[in-house]
Amino acid sequence: AFLDLSSWGPGYERQAHAVAWETLERLTCLVRALAALPWPQQWVGTSVGLGCEADAAEGREPRVLVKLFDWGRSELYNEERYLKLGLVQQQECIRRWQQYISACCRLHWEMARIAAHRCCCREWSALMFEVCCESTAVLRAALMGSEGIVNKRTRVLGLALMDLRETTRGKNATWLPLLGPGFAGDGGGGGGG
Repeated sequence: AFLDLSSWGPGYERQAHAVAWETLERLTCLVRALAALPWPQQWVGTSVGLGCEADAAEGREPRVLVKLFDWGRSELYNEERYLKLGLVQQQECIRRWQQYISACCRLHWEMARIAAHRCCCREWSALMFEVCCESTAVLRAALMGSEGIVNKRTRVLGLALMDLRETTRGKNATWLPLLGPGFAGDGGGGGGG
């Protein structure tokens, strides 16, 4: 019901598309911000809320909100506080942080699916995705206290091209490497998806 804007009257589907794309953009910013935090956080029970205006005037883009709330059991760590934790506590913090980021990535993915299925033109023949990764060295460095590697940025590995005309499940994706052969271990050749 998040994108059921039929009560807005004529033009509601265009407004629903605007809400979908803006929500996706805001979720992208959220996931990037979470991935950029240099230290694992202990955000237990912190929720992500999605919202939009209940009534947007015709011709005006609806206001979209993506907010984090319910911080009752959460801890915000800086370098000093994180390094004071024992090894077991640091590992538990990393585990919970990975779960939190994974859940936010899943929400982002589901919003992208909604946008693709509801808002994309049926005449489009393909979608292209940028494939990124975060080095596991970032978490390892956090555990060991190394500052140099913690500040490394997310790397773009390549592009995934999904052919929308292909109907065979698992055979409609192509991997297009950007970093050259050998980086991903298998030369980055064509892959299924």
